[in-house]
Parts: sequence; C-alpha cells; structure tokens
Amino acid sequence: MQFPAGINRRYAFVAGSFLLVLWLWVASDRPSSFPSNVPWATLKNPFTQTNDADVFDFPIVKSQAIKDVCARTEWNSSLIFTCDNNHGGVGHVRNSILNCVRFAMSAGASLVLPNIALREMEAHDIMEADEAEHNVMETGEETSLMEVDADMEAELAELGRKTRRRVKGKRHGPGRKGIDYMFDKEHFMASLLYSCPQMEVIPEFDQYASSRRRALLPESLVNNHPTSGLEHPEQWKEVFDAWVDEHIEKDASTTEPIVIDLEQSFLQYPTHSDGHPFAHSFGKLLKFRSDTRLLATETLHKLSQWYELELDLHAPVINNSFFGAHLRTEHEFPDDYGKKSKRHAVSAPYEHFPAQAQSYLQHASSSGFSLIYISSGNLSSVDAFVSDAKIFNIDVTHKYSLLKEEHRDHLEELTWDQRALVDFMVLEKAQEFVGVGHSAFSWNVAKKRQENVHESGAEKPVGTLADDGTWSDGFTTLYGTRKGYVESAGCMWE
Repeated sequence: MQFPAGINRRYAFVAGSFLLVLWLWVASDRPSSFPSNVPWATLKNPFTQTNDADVFDFPIVKSQAIKDVCARTEWNSSLIFTCDNNHGGVGHVRNSILNCVRFAMSAGASLVLPNIALREMEAHDIMEADEAEHNVMETGEETSLMEVDADMEAELAELGRKTRRRVKGKRHGPGRKGIDYMFDKEHFMASLLYSCPQMEVIPEFDQYASSRRRALLPESLVNNHPTSGLEHPEQWKEVFDAWVDEHIEKDASTTEPIVIDLEQSFLQYPTHSDGHPFAHSFGKLLKFRSDTRLLATETLHKLSQWYELELDLHAPVINNSFFGAHLRTEHEFPDDYGKKSKRHAVSAPYEHFPAQAQSYLQHASSSGFSLIYISSGNLSSVDAFVSDAKIFNIDVTHKYSLLKEEHRDHLEELTWDQRALVDFMVLEKAQEFVGVGHSAFSWNVAKKRQENVHESGAEKPVGTLADDGTWSDGFTTLYGTRKGYVESAGCMWE
C-alpha cells in the first residue's frame, strides 16, 4: 500500500492501531460522557454531564416503608385528588405537595400530577418573558427582579383575578405551572410507581364544575390544630370518608368519579407518624429540576476554584469549606393561615437585617470562617452584608458573583423561586449554616441537612432551643426561634 509523501508507515500503523482500539472501546463499553479533562473534548453545552456535573442527583425512591403504607390502604378507583394550590417559596411548595401525596395515600385516591401556583411577581416575570420572546427583542431589564426578596410574601390560596389575567397561554391553566417548574417530574412519577404502585398518577385533569367535585382543606376536618400538627393522622381517613358521605351527591348509576381539589396544607402532617424509615424516604419523592441542580454544582465548583478550596462536593456536609447564611427580612407566612399565622409571628429583632447580619457575622468570625456564601433575593441587603463583613475580614460570595457566561445567562432566565433552588442546594453543603426561625426556607435547609448527615452514616443531629431563641443542632443555627416554630418543624418533610 502506497502512502502520500511525508507519511511514515510506522506512524500510520500506530495511528491505525489507536483508532481501532478507540473504536472497540466505544462500541463495547463506552462511558455516558467523555471525561472533562480530555483536551479535545469541546463541551459547548454548559450542562453536559460529567461525573461531577450534578452532585445533587439521586436515584428514584425505592422505599419499603412507603410500600407498606400503600399496601395497607384501601384504594378507591373512583376517587381523585387534585393538588393545584401549592403556592409560596420552595419551602411552602415542597411541603404542600408532599402533604397532598400523603393525604391521597390516606384516602386511597388517585392523584393528579400537582401544579404550582405562581406568585404575582413570578407571573409578571413570566408574562414579560413571554412578551419579549413574542416580540423577538431583548430589553436587558432585570432591576425589578433584583430588588425583590426571593422568599417574600406567599401568594394566597386565591391567586387573584388580576394575576390570572396577566399570565397568558399556560398549559396548566392561568397562574399555574406544572410540577417541573421546580421539581423533576419523571423522578416523582417513577418513585411513586415503584414505592406506591397502587396509586394512579394522572398527568392532567380538566377543570369543571360538578356536584361530585368539592374543594377541601384537609386539616379542616378536625377541630383541634396544635402547632405539632394533626393529633391522630391515622384517623383522618375515617373522618374524610364521613365528610364525603355528607357532602358528595350519591348516584349509583353514574360512573363520574369523586374529585377533591385539595387546598394548600402546609405544617399539618406529623412527618414521623408513619415511622422514621417512612419519613426518611418520603421527602425524596421530590428532586429539584436538573438545570438547577447543575447550576448549584457549578456554583460549588466555581467557589472551590476562586477561593482555592479542596472541596469534596459529594460529601453531605463539606468540612473545611464555607459558612452558609440565609438573609430573610420579610414575613413569609400568609395571613390566610388564620390561627397558624400567629404561631409564626416574627420574633423581633430578627425580623430585620441589622440583627441577622450582626449575629451571622459574629457567629462566622467566632467559628474561624473566612468565607460566607450568602442567600438573599435582595441584592441591596447583600451589598450591605458584604460591607459589614469587611470589619470581620470575611469574604462574602453568592451565586450571581460565582456563575459566569452561559451559566449566568441560564440563571437569569429562571424566575425568582427557581433561582432560590440553587441557593437551597449550595447551603445544604455548607460546613455551617445560619438562618432565621420564621423562615420556611431556613427550616427546610436545616431539615435537609439533618437528613443528609444521617444518610452518611452518622447519628442524626438533634436540635435544641436556647432561652435566647437560638436553635442549633451543631450543623445549623436558626436565630429568633420560638417554641412553636420547633413544634411546627415536626410537620416539615425532610
């Protein structure tokens, strides 16, 4: 065989052998993605998967404890629950959806795939984004978003006719998005299929009026509402069945199902009432959407590179890393919770920025930290915090300063509540975390950190409440905490 001039046979043989080995490797046992350190692997997609691209991913839930509960349930094929009134920040929405699932299990009902009600600021943001896309123009305006707290007041059960008119062309109805607005829909459905195969999950369901369709706030069926949640959750099905008999028209000749539109139930179901194994696995039915997981992982990578920290990103809590803090100055528990809103009244002075900033910085300084990752939707508060931190010789960073180029572009394409998911995951990994007792976001992070530590094989941290209102479990500290907050936290899924 003749080779072109300048081509040595030995080099050609070596090259050919290399290509043959490469072909056999790819054909027989190729990896799901090329290693990120291969110099010729050009990764144009910022979310191309590598081994460390998504440290917040986890497999579908295969829980024997959940299976056992579902196996004991008497299922009713003509009973359907909808779950469309999940509103507020991630702390409210996550717990509300999980409560829907648990009440559906109790009743033996099919479950329509939950939707998420947009808050007014989110609806306005989406409307503006839709209009910008329709007009094929970029305004570059984001000031209105940057000045709003990501965890500010939760939308009430009625989203409001004004908001409903402003959101156009939504597949899931005015003012609502699908569960994939925050969470991984496929993971949710697959986990329920495996762990509770008796429950039918219905992808979509029409809105219509019927004498066999009623709205229901689950806890309204019982008279007593202690801060620790339902006193006898195992009796809820019996009370529910009696309510159905009284309020739903009986018609033996009809095949029309009974449809119950669940209103938002937040801190009502005692999470460990079905046993600890159930509680430890149930919260994992919800996994954050993949793009936010990848952004959170990228945020940690950039933090590690910029501050020259050797971080084990797969550790449940990363030692020798950074101090995490959540600034929260707006009261987030909506008034429509009635008596429950009183139990969550903000404990002054931690309602305001000065007390939070002072406590956080003193805590970080006394613990020897030189770096704080801050979470706050109010960038003016972040700027003030950065300025105060200089007195303590502490650096402060956040997702907006760490994410660059295409990752920053994607972050800015997300709505406020979606961006908060990135902070949630980064704060899970902090060596220490501080927040406030009146924040559902802070409590959700605290509970998730406890579960992560427990899953690593260590003993689950137990929090204690000091006389000065400081709650701490050794990994997390929440300031301005009242006894009622701690009791209610027992109704927050891990």
